[in-house]
Amino acid sequence: MPTIVLGWVCLQVSSLECSQAFYERIGLRTALLKPPFAVLTSADTATALLILWERPGTHPAAPDMTGLYHVALRLPGETALAGVLRHLLRQGIPLEGASDHLVSQALYLSDPDGNGIELYADRPRHTWQRCNGELLMATRPLDVERLLSRAPAPLPILPEGTSIGHLHLRVAQLDAAERFYAGMLGLEVQLRSYPGALSLPPTATTTTLGSTPGALLDGSPASTLQGWFCSPWVYTRTRYSNSSAAAANRLQLHSRSSGWYSPTHGAIDCLLRRFRRYQPRRRLQWVC
Repeated sequence: MPTIVLGWVCLQVSSLECSQAFYERIGLRTALLKPPFAVLTSADTATALLILWERPGTHPAAPDMTGLYHVALRLPGETALAGVLRHLLRQGIPLEGASDHLVSQALYLSDPDGNGIELYADRPRHTWQRCNGELLMATRPLDVERLLSRAPAPLPILPEGTSIGHLHLRVAQLDAAERFYAGMLGLEVQLRSYPGALSLPPTATTTTLGSTPGALLDGSPASTLQGWFCSPWVYTRTRYSNSSAAAANRLQLHSRSSGWYSPTHGAIDCLLRRFRRYQPRRRLQWVC
């Protein structure tokens, strides 16, 4: 099974100018601007994290709609998260939550269109604990003062090494979602003890992913998503050239020049793409 990692996430917004200003204010950089799109990165301007897509007249999904709950940006460590927290406080950017999940520490906020954003840092993997075969996680109040003590100065730009850590999705039926994400994409359910939720980190065979779950699924009676959507592209990094082709055949994907594509339920698009084992870093280029 090839290693699966999350690529960039595309968010639909009502005003590109307003959203771009917000994301730059919280620490992202605009590496490429070509209305109605903007490509955002961390200090590492070669790796896209978010793509903003302006579509005037759309509106945020209601709480009972399926789709994105939040996109989580994983910072490279606790010190970076502490610096970002100092920066948010100095900028007067309101937080909607701050939690200790045992395996990670997280800050929560929303962009101008109501898209949920999580900024978090994993604790070292060797400190993660398991109970009855499941990853031990919880939602506890974050010790903000202790975290702030880790960084005496604010961090205005998200540092190199920031990545898409996971996506938290609302789905109408957990069973159907599990059949797709676990049964077809090959993600492994790591946590079932949260009521009405599943936790599925990427399955890693060639490398070990130092991340919290790649997808968190909340199941509740929900309508089909209307308006806002999040479009994460899922990449497969493989050593052998035929591995991603085999995966594409298994999933019955349609071929594209950039890889293999399939629209799935819940307004999520997936793209499988083959990478060479060693790939030189390149600056972002826009491809129409």
